[in-house]
Amino acid sequence: MRTTNEEDLGRFFPRVTIMVLGGIALFLLTSGLYVLPVLLEPAPPGAIPDYQRERVVARLDGKVPWFLAGSFLSMALFAGRGWLPGTRRK
Repeated sequence: MRTTNEEDLGRFFPRVTIMVLGGIALFLLTSGLYVLPVLLEPAPPGAIPDYQRERVVARLDGKVPWFLAGSFLSMALFAGRGWLPGTRRK
């Protein structure tokens, strides 16, 4: 015989947690791929010590909210459709 607490755990589906973690992972992946060409570009001779940091900041300027919103909306769509593991409804 199962208690109420065991029944609640049996019905627990971590959809929101999976969606948030997936959104963060997708954001890091897409923004990392977006700045990869800047990171692979060699610094010119005589460049300031923070040359790559400044180039990355300039490349991401104004785009971070769009990457974040796109990542979370994509994960919400995937979770809503049941395409993510742990989000399928029985």
